[in-house]
Amino acid sequence: MTFQKNSLRNSGIIIGIIIFVLVFTMVIWTSCPVRHLAILNDLQTFEETLDPEFCEETVYSIDVFNDECEPYIEIVDCG
Repeated sequence: MTFQKNSLRNSGIIIGIIIFVLVFTMVIWTSCPVRHLAILNDLQTFEETLDPEFCEETVYSIDVFNDECEPYIEIVDCG
């Protein structure tokens, strides 16, 4: 009986740790500084490729970022 209780307790702790790590990772990944760096990287990629479809996606990302975060990123002209 004691072994089963300890096993269940340990399983609960492990599941709790996994959930905590997943939530923490999601919070970090969706934070404004990380999104800012991702957009800057996308802008650099666009300057190298000049792909109009990629530009449209980047402009959308910038627009969403500007609504939710700072600093303001200037919208790119895809034309």
